[in-house]
Amino acid sequence: MWCVPTLDQEYLQRMEKVLDVLKRPLDKHAPVVALDERPVQLVDSLRPATAMAPGRPARRDYG
Repeated sequence: MWCVPTLDQEYLQRMEKVLDVLKRPLDKHAPVVALDERPVQLVDSLRPATAMAPGRPARRDYG
């Protein structure tokens, strides 16, 4: 597992730059794609699906 050994000033400055990019307003010509760092694939639902109800869509985990 990869970890940050210390949160030094350089790390904090770089993280601020990343967060600034994620806060940018939507631009259809330059989309921002953020990826989760965990290489995990959901292969089964952890929770049962929730049925649709008035004013609420059906919900389920992606599989």
